[in-house]
Amino acid sequence: MGIEVIGLVIAGLVAIGVPGFLFSLVLYPKLESFDFLTRAGMSLGLGALLVLIEGYALARMQALVLGGFVVSTAVLCGIFLPGVYFFGGSKVVSAYWRGFVRGLHWIKNTKLSTLRRLTKKVRPHAKPQHEAAHHHPPATEHHNETAHHTPTAEHFPEHKEKT
Repeated sequence: MGIEVIGLVIAGLVAIGVPGFLFSLVLYPKLESFDFLTRAGMSLGLGALLVLIEGYALARMQALVLGGFVVSTAVLCGIFLPGVYFFGGSKVVSAYWRGFVRGLHWIKNTKLSTLRRLTKKVRPHAKPQHEAAHHHPPATEHHNETAHHTPTAEHFPEHKEKT
């Protein structure tokens, strides 16, 4: 029962969101008009308005069934598509698509790098490369590794006093 409910919710959001999004692109075709969240909220609001008008029209024709609603929603989207193209709303769609694809690449790269890091095999008998490159001499009575070394002018040649 849970998966069916989730499927119906997703289908309902698509049935409301797609016509509303297309209608928002017809009304405000520029990318600068709204940010993504504002346009998404406006799309849901306009979609709810369109569904209400659709339902009223279908009820007046005694055709308020799921099939009639799906067909009328598809016709409505078909009416909005040329307007989106001619008013320039397709630039908004392509910008959102590029952002979506960039997000997918980021997720993929993040997951792959995490997976590589977690599955990296470290041989127990070999030192890792970063330790082998910086070999420190063993501690002796003359060399104390915990001693604090104060940097001198030799460490910073650009700050030497001119004599």
